[in-house]
Amino acid sequence: MWLVFFYKARLKFGVHPVQWIKRRLKGEIFFNPPKKITSLKASASWVQSFKMFGYSEFTIGFDPPNWHQNPFSKEPVLGSNRHWWKITDFSTGVGDIKTVWEFSRYDWVLTFSQRAANGDRKSLDRLNFWISDWVKHNPAFRGANWKCGQEASFRVIHLLLGAFFLDNVRSARDELKELIEAHLVRIYSTRAYARGQDNNHSIVEAVALFIGGQFLKQYNVGSASLWSDKGRKMLESEFMRLTDPSGSFSQHSVNYHRLVLDAVSVAKLWQHWFELADFSETFKERVKSASDWLFFMTEKYSGDMPNIGPNDGANLLPLTDADYRDIRPSVQLLYALFYKQKAFGETGFHDLHVRWLHGSIKNYKEVEPKASPIFQSNGFLVMCKENWRLIFRYPHYKFRPTHCDALHIDLWSRSTNLLRDGGTFSYNSKTAISEILEG
Repeated sequence: MWLVFFYKARLKFGVHPVQWIKRRLKGEIFFNPPKKITSLKASASWVQSFKMFGYSEFTIGFDPPNWHQNPFSKEPVLGSNRHWWKITDFSTGVGDIKTVWEFSRYDWVLTFSQRAANGDRKSLDRLNFWISDWVKHNPAFRGANWKCGQEASFRVIHLLLGAFFLDNVRSARDELKELIEAHLVRIYSTRAYARGQDNNHSIVEAVALFIGGQFLKQYNVGSASLWSDKGRKMLESEFMRLTDPSGSFSQHSVNYHRLVLDAVSVAKLWQHWFELADFSETFKERVKSASDWLFFMTEKYSGDMPNIGPNDGANLLPLTDADYRDIRPSVQLLYALFYKQKAFGETGFHDLHVRWLHGSIKNYKEVEPKASPIFQSNGFLVMCKENWRLIFRYPHYKFRPTHCDALHIDLWSRSTNLLRDGGTFSYNSKTAISEILEG
């Protein structure tokens, strides 16, 4: 809380370093064609339509969307040319700001780069065209799409995964390096504010600094080593602070627990790809506990998850056409990367994350589940018997929840959620919720 207070005070009095940084971005080509063509199955999302927040479907064409518009109400965000720190959190003119942020999270970079890696030249052209258009309409550090460090981190992660799919990591264009560098400057400048949130922000931003810094380090970019080292240390320290030995996470949300672990998976991939020193044993043990937590929240036949806590459709790694609520791909990737195990034996969507990012896990052993685990820090008890599963919430918190659901019971019969939580969705206004539901 104090970190947030001091951050806002420094902005108010005009003494925060973020108020002085400047960059000029430009370019039309950011990715080169892949050197080799893969036969892995690519996602079809963003080809002709896209489900915003995993729910509301929008038809899209070759041309990019309006980066400063609420696609539901068609209202433009106010102050699109102002410095981001001059834009208020809620008075943007569009209701919930995440309706604007969604298109600028660069999920489409993953789809277009996957398909370009399959040999689809039109997808590569579209990828470069959309990034060029985004850069043109989002000058560095101006407008709502630069306002959040975590949103900038999503873009870094997706751009670098796109570079991996296209085999551009070791031979990147200057335009991509400059775009990544500007984002890391933005993220690094407000890392204290991210820590003050006590949620997924600091972990996702730490991962972006770590992988982005390491990417730029090979090209001798000035502050790359600093960003990589700080990001790595911040990742381990924040993950240990915000999680409990039982595996619980500060945010009391199944979906955001998945998002945080997806970010950790990306960091592990980057450590492996660049042949860097491994993470500490204490960190890996804590990741194992958090992975077990997510495994027990996963309905194994459908991959569905309890709708406990904040859930606005956030999905860091939409690499397949699986529903965003299917969290098996994330769980499978975690166990494969960290422990050379597989959580689910059957082939399906949940194997594609591993195949794109890691390789075959055919000979990996399957996870042996525990019986009725208790996750003490965040007050979760999971009881399973045959096809029945009960999840009980009790008030025992290290971090105060934003979603009041003490004594809630979530009851499942195989894939059917008989008793369920409503969860929470919107950052701002009832209007934003109705726009989503009616969209």
